[in-house]
Formats: sequence, structure tokens, C-alpha cells
Amino acid sequence: MISNTLILKAFVIFTSIFIFSCTINKQIYQKNNDQTKIRSLSGTWKFSNQNLKSHNFYLSDFDDSVWEDIKVPSNWYLTGKDISGYAVYRKHFLISPNNKNKYLKLSFIGVDYTADVWLNGSYIGFHEGYFKDFSFDISDKINFKSDNVLTVMVNSPNEEIDKSWSLNKRLIKGVFNHHDTRPGGAWSNRGQEKNTGGIWNDVLIQSSDYVSLDNIQIKTSINKEYNDSDIDLTFKLDSQTSEK
Repeated sequence: MISNTLILKAFVIFTSIFIFSCTINKQIYQKNNDQTKIRSLSGTWKFSNQNLKSHNFYLSDFDDSVWEDIKVPSNWYLTGKDISGYAVYRKHFLISPNNKNKYLKLSFIGVDYTADVWLNGSYIGFHEGYFKDFSFDISDKINFKSDNVLTVMVNSPNEEIDKSWSLNKRLIKGVFNHHDTRPGGAWSNRGQEKNTGGIWNDVLIQSSDYVSLDNIQIKTSINKEYNDSDIDLTFKLDSQTSEK
């Protein structure tokens, strides 16, 4: 049986670890927040889901003037587009030359469901998943003297009745694609009635001085005697020190 003394020791250690962890997180957040400037790319973007394979839509000089406007963030059904599959978003923006020699990160807070991303004609990466935010280092791909063009090809496929719906679904969308929260339930032939695809959360450019901390994790452990503990702090360190 564990004595009251050991229980008290364990409580003190766990409390100390918790306070220490919170203090580190707060200091790291404040440090990053003080050194980081954030620019939102939310607003009006260009949008198309027509004849995508026949165009070099990712190139900077591609003419998207005839494309329709769409609001970001939002899923495309809420903007009146009842579609499934591929669609392309494009955003034109300028970045101040004051951001030269700084670490620049492009962050997507939420895209449904996959995203292929290009910046100024260069492919910078892919992401899959409804809920998880993702980001890319764009420090060496930004134009400081001219227009920048961000292109995002989103794919939110329809999971067909009898093939995927409802027992063989692959896409993980939580309440947006779970059998007991969709109209009709699991056994209805209504299946996935509407598609929630699109850039449904913010798109940000973060500018920081030379160093950025990402993926911060704090793990704690305590020994069997409840008289000692370890704290492991891991993080990703990104830096930008080269001249441009």
C-alpha cells in the first residue's frame, strides 16, 4: 500500500512539473509572439474547378482574371458551390522588403481535405487531413519587389454510396462525415449529401527574426519511488540567416 507520505511527495512533484511546464510554454509563446509578425491572407481569392488539367494554373503568369471570387476561410458549399473533387484557389499578395533576411513561414490552419501548394510557380508541398494545421518555409521563394502568387489545389472527393459509404469511409472529417451525425444515418442511401471541401480556416504568413520554434512538446516522467522526475523538452528550430 502506498503511504500518505509517498502520495504527498507525488502530488508535490507532479504539481511542480505542471507549473514548470506551464511557465516554459508561456515564456516560449511570449518570446515567439514578441518576435513574430503575422499577416493574414484571408479575404477574397480566385477560384475555379473547371478544366484544371489543361492549364498551367500554378504558374505566376497564368491569367486567373476570369476566375470567380471566393471567400477564404470558408468551405465551398457555404459559398454556393455544390461540388466534389478538385478545385484551385489563387491569391495575389505583396510582401514588404522589410521582411528580407527573416524567416518566413506560410501556415494553413485548416484545409478539407488534401492540398497541393505552389508559390510563385514553385511547388512547396502537400498535406492531407481535415483538422491538422500545416506550414512551409517560404523564406527563399518570396518576391519582395513584385507580386506573389499562392496557388492551392484542394481535393475533397465524394465518398460514393455502396463503395465507401458508410462502412468503408477513408476520409477523417469527424462530425462532418460520421454516420450518426449526417442526415439519414449510417444505413440511408443519402450518404454524404453535401461536400465540406475548401480552405475552411485562416491562411497566414509569419515573419520572425532569424529563429522560430515549432512543434514544442514537453514530456514528464516520475520514478517508482515518487522521489525523482525528468522533464524532456523537444522542439523544431528553424532559422534564416543568409543574405538575400
